[in-house]
Amino acid sequence: MKKTVEIIIGNKPYELCYNIKKLSRFERLIGKSIVFMFSMGSARFVQQLDIKFTVSGLVVALDLKNEDEVYDLIEKYCEDGGHLDHLNAKIVEAVIVTGLFTPGIAKDQEEAVPKKIQKR
Repeated sequence: MKKTVEIIIGNKPYELCYNIKKLSRFERLIGKSIVFMFSMGSARFVQQLDIKFTVSGLVVALDLKNEDEVYDLIEKYCEDGGHLDHLNAKIVEAVIVTGLFTPGIAKDQEEAVPKKIQKR
């Protein structure tokens, strides 16, 4: 779960990184279950990606102390030609690379699973 997704804001790279504790905090901040959001289907999922989602996602992923830092980053990102949809896509990508919300077996755990089960 230590996979990260990079974003560039003001020529500075930032790494979005989530773990189970951070995802729990993210859910508390947005007031929604991430599992539920993923299960809504793509159209309804995208409707949930509002500014609160962006701000909360960045606060948690970047371990920032307060929202003011995030608002400054978002404004800089948009001034440089980016927009909220791209930021939200990066947040969603960072959530997905944790592997917690997609079916399958982690590569490093495949050997522990009997071959008969792996082929299903």
